[in-house]
Amino acid sequence: MPCAGLVRAGHGAAGRLLKVDGKLVADAVINTQIVLDPEGRKKELEALGIPWVQALSYRKGDAADWRADPQGLPLIDVPFFLAQGEYAGIADAVVAGAQKKGDDAVTVIPEQSAAVVTKVINQVRLQRLPNADKKLAGVVWNYPPGEKNLSASYLHLPLSLAATLKSLKAAGYDARPEEEAVLINNLQRLLAPFYRDGQLPSLLRDPG
Repeated sequence: MPCAGLVRAGHGAAGRLLKVDGKLVADAVINTQIVLDPEGRKKELEALGIPWVQALSYRKGDAADWRADPQGLPLIDVPFFLAQGEYAGIADAVVAGAQKKGDDAVTVIPEQSAAVVTKVINQVRLQRLPNADKKLAGVVWNYPPGEKNLSASYLHLPLSLAATLKSLKAAGYDARPEEEAVLINNLQRLLAPFYRDGQLPSLLRDPG
């Protein structure tokens, strides 16, 4: 997996550094820098089409300070070091280093750095896996509380889910498209055990 340094790189710089004779030679990118121009970076990431992972540094102390910090990432760092990367499409950042006391040099946090590498390897493996072999999970919002309530802000959830299942099937996923009424019934059955005792055993026995 080739490595390259991007220091205040301009538009398209990542693509130029990660290609040899016009061919992409990297499977993934671990970014350790602040993400400037998130709109431009977003387009660049989408064009490359490989996983990007954001590795952050704890800037308020060393590894021991980070482990003792209930937040893990200072609030002041969120807009610059977290939010801009997420806007560009680099989600789920991981703190992988901390400042060494005395000279402020950034040193790795071993278990966190290992977690970053593991995450990258898993993302590359997932990208290469045929869609039919991928496992997907969906989450629906049960609000307001109630056995029959399925909602999302400004979204017709059952109809949108029906369209999503059809798109997944067309893309080669092992998905089973259903009509809106069937989805409503099935999703409400999933909610029932949260509100009524004795519903879970029959639900678990149902192969559908």
